[in-house]
Amino acid sequence: MSLKVFISSDYEDTFFVDNVLAAVHEKSEEIHNAIGIEIQPIYPPRQTTTGMTVEDKIVQIRDSALIIMNITPRVIATEYFVNSGVLIEYGIVLGLSIAENLCLLCNQEFVRARLSPIFHGHDIQQFIQTVGGAELKNIIKNILSNHIAKIVKRSRQLAQSDRIKQDFIQEQIKSASNAT
Repeated sequence: MSLKVFISSDYEDTFFVDNVLAAVHEKSEEIHNAIGIEIQPIYPPRQTTTGMTVEDKIVQIRDSALIIMNITPRVIATEYFVNSGVLIEYGIVLGLSIAENLCLLCNQEFVRARLSPIFHGHDIQQFIQTVGGAELKNIIKNILSNHIAKIVKRSRQLAQSDRIKQDFIQEQIKSASNAT
């Protein structure tokens, strides 16, 4: 089984991108060895030469079990700008009604009050840019662990529900055959 994790970030934020990818790969090995689920990171900006269309991006996001999004704005002169690609991907997430799979992160050095109002109302996790990225990696690994735990729990609930339905059907068949 493969679990896709879509990573959305300004491609120039190499600290974020490199550390998130590293954390996903490290956690993937751990999870795969423990329960057989492989985590597949999807990071489109490093795939820009593939001729990807908006429809391709929508499919990538739709098919991802988790979307990790860096909403840290870039400062140019005295203006703050959230990467336009990140905003488009955020809009796709909202349009697909899959915000429950969305995890927003922002560099702690950035004043949250300056974030775009479109992000208000969402839980935003802050990270510190440390040498080696250990804190960000730990945040990402915890996000992955929590999300996978929810998926496993949902799968077990669905399996239990299917068993209950099958038992009910078997009882109905038995009752019908006893009635005749």
